[in-house]
Amino acid sequence: MVSSLFIDNVVVQTVIFLVSSSLLILLTRSFAEKMLSKTKNNPTNVSALIGKRAIVTNDINPTLGTGQVVVQGEHWSAKSDSNIEKGTEVTFLPSPNTFPNTVFDFDVLEQWLREQSYLNANVKIVLEDLRGGEKVTREFFSTDGLRGFALYLDKSKEVLNKEPIQIIKNTNDGMYVEVVLQWTTAYSENALYFTNNIPNRDGGVHMAGFRAGLTRAVNKYIADKFPKTKDANFSGEDFREGLTSIVSVKMPDPKFSSQTKDKLVSSEIRPIVESAVSEMLYEFMDENPSIAKTIGSSCG
Repeated sequence: MVSSLFIDNVVVQTVIFLVSSSLLILLTRSFAEKMLSKTKNNPTNVSALIGKRAIVTNDINPTLGTGQVVVQGEHWSAKSDSNIEKGTEVTFLPSPNTFPNTVFDFDVLEQWLREQSYLNANVKIVLEDLRGGEKVTREFFSTDGLRGFALYLDKSKEVLNKEPIQIIKNTNDGMYVEVVLQWTTAYSENALYFTNNIPNRDGGVHMAGFRAGLTRAVNKYIADKFPKTKDANFSGEDFREGLTSIVSVKMPDPKFSSQTKDKLVSSEIRPIVESAVSEMLYEFMDENPSIAKTIGSSCG
């Protein structure tokens, strides 16, 4: 749902998620004033006013999947640099005939929306749980994007490069690659892969491209700067020990191995990821020899 934030050059600045009974509601800023005026003319239907942005009527029926939501706010248009009054409403009611569990887990939603806030920098996401006697609210916002995500993941670890390394590449045919790397003193690797903001738990071709590019870049740097070790040829596992990496690709019409989208199989993105990581990581290490030396020493 959050992956559609940048349609038609309109940047959504605020997204609000409401959990009411078994109904999940996604709000993206404002509807027209006419819809708002209708609820003003019938105030008895209004059960909640959230941050002067969302009004939820009290006729939500989880069984029938009915309900009305009105959002008040603004969008910013990249085309005209002006405020436009428009908005979007998306509701989702899981069917008990399809899902064995139709109760939304707040912790799962919180983790997913936190990820989405890092994947969509400068977009504020508000999660509100209206179930129970007291409303629970969480707000997510990041100006640093994936770099902030890496720092969040490593907040309890000792890091070797204090500022995460960021690699970004755009292509003329609509491909976008962003990679963030941060080495720590931990022994295990922590790697996350996304396609169009969708998590790919089993990785895929972007994982293969990232690993190949990482291995090539570090081996080339070691061979160029330390000729005596040029025959060592370290393996990729040596470089990934203690590494936190986030790989996010955006592309038109991605292909996955299954409906769960856990593995990306669009082969055309692999060489783009591999070349971006190989070239830009080598360039970074060449320009920052002290950091490169620290990373190299951790690889054994």
